[in-house]
Amino acid sequence: MTSDSVSRRIGTAQRIVEDAWEEVRRGPYVQQNLGIMPSRLPDLSFAEVSRKSEVGQKLLKRIDALDPDGLPHDLALSLRVARSRAGIWAREADWYWTVCDPSCVGFFGMFLPTAYCAGFLLNFAHATIRSFRFQDTGDLDRYLGLAADYARMFDQMRERTVGQAERGMRMPVLQIASARTLITGFKGQIRDVWSVTPERLGGLGTAAFSVELERRINHSIAPAFDALLAVFDDDYLAKAPTAVGMGQYAGGAEIYEALVRVHTTQDLSPQQVFEKGHARMAQIEAQKAKVRDELGFKGDDAAFLASIAADPRWRAETPAAITAVFQRYIDRLAPRFKELFRTAPNADYGVEPLPEALQGSMTFGYYDAPRPDRNSGRYLFNSANLSRQPLHNVAALNYHELVPGHHLHMATQRENTALHPLRTHSFVNAYNEGWAEYAATLAGEVGMYEQPEER
Repeated sequence: MTSDSVSRRIGTAQRIVEDAWEEVRRGPYVQQNLGIMPSRLPDLSFAEVSRKSEVGQKLLKRIDALDPDGLPHDLALSLRVARSRAGIWAREADWYWTVCDPSCVGFFGMFLPTAYCAGFLLNFAHATIRSFRFQDTGDLDRYLGLAADYARMFDQMRERTVGQAERGMRMPVLQIASARTLITGFKGQIRDVWSVTPERLGGLGTAAFSVELERRINHSIAPAFDALLAVFDDDYLAKAPTAVGMGQYAGGAEIYEALVRVHTTQDLSPQQVFEKGHARMAQIEAQKAKVRDELGFKGDDAAFLASIAADPRWRAETPAAITAVFQRYIDRLAPRFKELFRTAPNADYGVEPLPEALQGSMTFGYYDAPRPDRNSGRYLFNSANLSRQPLHNVAALNYHELVPGHHLHMATQRENTALHPLRTHSFVNAYNEGWAEYAATLAGEVGMYEQPEER
């Protein structure tokens, strides 16, 4: 093998990785993390997904034609990440009417008007809109363009939802109420999100701009919400299934099987995952029984959970009180961190309540990683749900979501300047959740679960 041939292959591999990165950086979540002010909001159309699939198919052909022998180790890893991402993109057009990935990070969902599809996407979009910087008069037009794009995005959600129904894919009855709550909640935020104060405009504002923005809010954005809500009418509800699960829809079982492989990175069938899950639950139930025995509790698991629920030590009713529960566990680990880990991310971390629009349709919450406008990771918790249940599980939730869980992993990954940005901003769910579950277990091994209920 000549040095010239190796150099050519290295150059080819580098171009492939760069082209994969160019596609990744188009996604709204990655753009937010890069501090990019987009000129357009995400395109949720079939045409856009078809474009992305073509990009993925072409990248796969280029990768398959490349002999990886002799590539530097780091470049070979980046190429593997490019292959993984391209392999997912290549199938998205075939999957579009069953599942889609509106945030472009690999989290697929069936129906757009749900918390883990539109909910995530709109949180990213709203952060972008609220942080929009007015620096010259051209920004006024760009902001109005984003307002039009926002309405277009809801029109595309409606078009896909209608198209799914035409193909026999309607949201399960149990999910429709949550979808309506989500859309209504976000509609209630329109003015808070889009209205611009004179101070924010910095003297650039004009009467014409204010009039046109008001017109777009009233005549484009609000009607787009209403049109999406109108899809879930009595006829839709009458034809909606009572069963849940992707397998009940045409092609759903096959796509679900493919997504199991995407998320686990293993050649496992859904049935195998199901069986492994039940085996693991049997182990967990045995461990819980040991805790009850240690306490001398004579009842079963349901009775033990009922006793915890009735214990005021494990209850909190306000967002501030729930925040204090999380802070208890943050403070408990802090003195031990340096003996467990060699390095810590520069970004700090904490918790805050989930936006109200998401509380009716998201069970717990989610981790929101640091970004250029906020050098802090945040776990956004559902205060409405947590105020109605015992909080003995907050210790494990905290260590899963923050440190040593998602925050330690993702903030460190973001701050690692040695990585190609494709890897800095890529997600492998098997590792993301695998690390976080390991972190919650490690917390127990080093004594963070001081009370039996926490264990």
